Amino acid sequence: MIPQPDEYAPFYAGYVQRVPAGSDILALLNQQPDELTALLRSLPETPAALRPTSGA
Repeated sequence: MIPQPDEYAPFYAGYVQRVPAGSDILALLNQQPDELTALLRSLPETPAALRPTSGA
């Protein structure tokens, strides 16, 4: 169930709108760590080992 606009601060409206209608928000939140882990594992290690250049 998506909260009503009077149930959250206006700042969060964009985040609330990104939740697909009819979705289970708790299930979506529970999936995020696994999705992030899979994304990070798919990245090559070389760029992660590099130091930022000066001014970055």
